[in-house]
Amino acid sequence: MINFKAIIDEIPQPLWDSWYITEKVDSGVYSEVYKIEARRAGRTDYSLLKIQPIVIDDDVECDEEQKKFLLEKKYREVTDETATLYKLKSCPYVVGYQDERIIPLRFMHGYVLLTRMEYLMELPELVQKGGFPPTEENILKLAANIGRGLNAAHKLGIHHRDIKPSNFFAAPDGTFKLGDFNISGSKESVRTISGTAGYIAPEIYRSISTGGTEYTNKADIYSFGVCLYQLMNDFFFPFEEECSTEHAVERRMNGEPLQLPKNASADFGRIILKACAYDPAVRYNSMDELLCELENLRARRSIPAAPPSRTLPESGTVYAGPAEMRGYIPLPPPQPEKRDYSRQDNKKESRRSSKLVPVLILLLILAVIGILILLLGKDKDDDKKKKSSASSYELGDVDGDGVITESDSSLLLKEYALIDSKKSTFTEKQLEASDVDGDGAVTSIDATLLLRYCTYKTDTDDKDVLTLEEWIKENK
Repeated sequence: MINFKAIIDEIPQPLWDSWYITEKVDSGVYSEVYKIEARRAGRTDYSLLKIQPIVIDDDVECDEEQKKFLLEKKYREVTDETATLYKLKSCPYVVGYQDERIIPLRFMHGYVLLTRMEYLMELPELVQKGGFPPTEENILKLAANIGRGLNAAHKLGIHHRDIKPSNFFAAPDGTFKLGDFNISGSKESVRTISGTAGYIAPEIYRSISTGGTEYTNKADIYSFGVCLYQLMNDFFFPFEEECSTEHAVERRMNGEPLQLPKNASADFGRIILKACAYDPAVRYNSMDELLCELENLRARRSIPAAPPSRTLPESGTVYAGPAEMRGYIPLPPPQPEKRDYSRQDNKKESRRSSKLVPVLILLLILAVIGILILLLGKDKDDDKKKKSSASSYELGDVDGDGVITESDSSLLLKEYALIDSKKSTFTEKQLEASDVDGDGAVTSIDATLLLRYCTYKTDTDDKDVLTLEEWIKENK
């Protein structure tokens, strides 16, 4: 058992001249992840620090030469991840590598690898806090982003080997990124079993009993497809709503056909089922193919309405311009007939005048009606503007549309990290509307309260629903 506390005591702070360890975020058998911060003039920056010891367990019985060999092997293994992250750091869909450092340990035989990465929120945490409504539109965007990150790794001959939702991260700008390349490797060298139960491809699962198998792009594609299936199936694995998780996984590993995810459209469901097909030959050959289908589906969803049809010249002719350009000169226009009105009878003139009077009166009435309609319409527009102005950015109405909905809590949850770091684009009125609990600061608690209020509104009849202020008083 690695004594991480003793290792942390040996790490000199500040790291990289200004970074201090603040709190533990995640832990595993061989590594731990901590939140670190650097205080600047007028701001505080945050990052993640991954601590990976390169040591030999005390339980291992071997001589000094063998210990040295094992230590060098572990050193190569843990530094492979940082090499992977460095290669992928230009990809905007992979968790950003920032820096690394290896420190020799004084009281243990070995080293510790420190890797600094950008500070992001895991997808499950974002879902739990209500910041990611699992709509098909949102999941299509996530699939396109994460898919590009995985494709960038595949282009470098690297397999992730542990694709799962907890390794999907959300950036403040709404981009989703793939992280945790801890057990990744190249297709030439990877022949060991690894990954998380439930997401492992059937051919890899079978190799546990039949012997090692070579990982391919298709094994990662299968895991990615299972993630999408979960997200579009109320976060259940295939068959999991009918039986235990273990039995559900066993049914998949035995090749039982999958039904469409319950919340997926037919088009998206077809893409998901092909990605996580039991037979590798049926799956997509590459992430390029899968991404192409995803992008085509997203494009079809966002195609604007077709423009009105144009009336073309008859017989397919082309407009050639003035008549003289078409080889002939037109006849002169007919001259108007000259009439001598001086000889018209006075009775005819009187009759013409009497016919014009009703027409003029009718035109006058129509003009008055038109003016009245315009004035009434203007008054209604003014009333609408006044109502909109009065309701915009009231408490809880973060997007200013005059109604408190789940979109307000989602917007607030995405923005509060930027608010905390003074990078928010919110106006002063939006900040006031965001402070739901009235404590003078905008935090994730405000977004959570807002989401709970929206849930309450959905479950309550309109005539009995409380205002946000009334609901907060009752639920504080």
